[in-house]
Amino acid sequence: MCDSAESTEQKVDTVPHEATVPPLEDEEMPAAVDQPTDPATVPSTSEVASSETTVAATEPTVPPPVDNTVLPTASIDPTAPCKPTEIEGEAAAATVPPPPPIDTTVSPTEEAATVPPPTVAEVRQERRERRVLSGMAAMLAMMRDGGGEQEDGDEQMEEEEDAADEPVAPAAAPTEPVAVQAATAAAAAISPDVAAPPPAAAAAAAAAGKKPLGEEDGRKLNRQERRAMMRAQGMFEENAAKKGEERREEEQAPPPPPIGERRKVRMEMASVSSSPFFSETAVFSNLPTPAGYQPVVYGNNYVRSVQFSSGGRNLATTSQDRLLRLFKFDEDKGETSLTVSLPLGGLIYDAAWHPKEEWMATSSRDHPIHVWNDEGERMMSFRGINHLDELSSANTLRFAVDGSRLYAGYHKYLRIFDLTRPGRQTREIKTWSRENGGQRALLSCIAMHPVYAGVMAVGCYGRSIGLYSDNCKAVECLFEIGHSALTQLEYSADGVRLYGATRNDSAIVCYDLRNPGQTLFTLDRPGHTNQSFAFDLDGSDRFLISGSSTGEVLVFDVKTGESAPVQRVKATECALVGVSLHPSAPLLATCSGERIYRVMELSDDDDEDEGGAEKRLKRDQGEGGETRQPEKYSEGKQQLHNGFQIWRL
Repeated sequence: MCDSAESTEQKVDTVPHEATVPPLEDEEMPAAVDQPTDPATVPSTSEVASSETTVAATEPTVPPPVDNTVLPTASIDPTAPCKPTEIEGEAAAATVPPPPPIDTTVSPTEEAATVPPPTVAEVRQERRERRVLSGMAAMLAMMRDGGGEQEDGDEQMEEEEDAADEPVAPAAAPTEPVAVQAATAAAAAISPDVAAPPPAAAAAAAAAGKKPLGEEDGRKLNRQERRAMMRAQGMFEENAAKKGEERREEEQAPPPPPIGERRKVRMEMASVSSSPFFSETAVFSNLPTPAGYQPVVYGNNYVRSVQFSSGGRNLATTSQDRLLRLFKFDEDKGETSLTVSLPLGGLIYDAAWHPKEEWMATSSRDHPIHVWNDEGERMMSFRGINHLDELSSANTLRFAVDGSRLYAGYHKYLRIFDLTRPGRQTREIKTWSRENGGQRALLSCIAMHPVYAGVMAVGCYGRSIGLYSDNCKAVECLFEIGHSALTQLEYSADGVRLYGATRNDSAIVCYDLRNPGQTLFTLDRPGHTNQSFAFDLDGSDRFLISGSSTGEVLVFDVKTGESAPVQRVKATECALVGVSLHPSAPLLATCSGERIYRVMELSDDDDEDEGGAEKRLKRDQGEGGETRQPEKYSEGKQQLHNGFQIWRL
């Protein structure tokens, strides 16, 4: 029994050793396998084969030797009872080999056969990445070429998108990653000699009669090939030459006017001619009709304003007969011709030319704002609607410096209109409130800052000047003045000085906006009526030209700040109310006229007689029905001169 146990233990130790240690090449199988032993402890043929397979899997590079020996088998009685001992049970358990490991490695051929085709989302993602990388390469190429012609790659992108939308067939293997293609394109863009052939080779190929690159095989040229062909044909040099010519033309062209420079003629010295070379009075003659309302009293159709257009090709006037007259101005001949007379329906409050177009904006009583072209056609209309949803009439108008907006002054409101949106105001600024105060009176004049867009100075009849901007909802700066109601405001070319004229006063005041409210100097200009006497500044910002109630053209030197004018020219016997400088030619336009009143003559006889009213009417009118002028003008003391004149400087 002991011998049997020892032999069993020896067998148990031998079998696991054979299963775990691979056999050597030049040696035979261990003797323990060849010796006949107990059939219960001898491994079967399948067990031996599985052991050999396990060894081969662990070391596939060393093939196992071929064993042709046949193991002896013993006859076993299947009916005999099996009484394994404890040692025999352990040996039987030890003889069971572990399961072989699963090989997860796949050969390249099997991988190509099992990889599914890419989905549409994956293809589109790859296309987006390729587009971004190609755009980066194109940007690098543009930077290298110094702003050369940008080549269009939209067709190639469309073809790629169409191809991506079609069903994709399974491919054997990807040709080249997207990142590698992008790196290659970027390298070619930075150093074109890598991808593009030299110009000499391309020229030689063209001389030999070969087809351009890419056409012999019927494919489309890529970016590098197109650039190489363009270099061979000299397109880049031709474009560089054209750009050089354009650059030289720009250098030879006169520089644009700096910001703040006026589009007015420059006066070298105060030299207004002694007499006008052109005068127009016939179109303003207006005789009263026997019946109906007549705005013109005593045949006095006086002119209220005259203005040259921004281009100098047209001239506009407003008069007491509620008509806006547009004239064509011939600079070569120095003559004007009436284009159209536009009835505005009510008393004309203000008129302003557009700074860039030949457009005129007008405002009249109980009417909206209208914008007309130089032919008298209405372009657009704007309605200033108040807090009661009613139409209000604008008292003053002014276009923005760039001409995109129109500013209008009302009672306690400044309304802004957009020229691209006719109709109601797009925005309004309240100039007075109970909490903050401000400008409560009627807004009478507006001046736009020549340097800062959207900044303006606003004057009113309440003896105050307010500074506003498009970005504010109320007045930003307000200062009081010691003069009567303002009728006109104008900035200097640099926007530092502000000139203001008042009515029924003999002064034009210059204010320093670096210290708002501080007066620099005052110009002595007679203006002893309630009319608005206009003034204008020349392009050099040195001379100021103004009208006066004495009928004189006054020229002031604002550089010196002297209150007395440096030149006086007598124009008419009545008030000279309007002046306007031509934007380019040395010309000056003026207009004259004033409102006159009949002196009432009281008589007891007229009151007692039944026909007193008829006697007064016959006394005021002549025998032919013509209106008799007041004594001031009828006796030759003064002459009415209702019209405009043009002077040479």
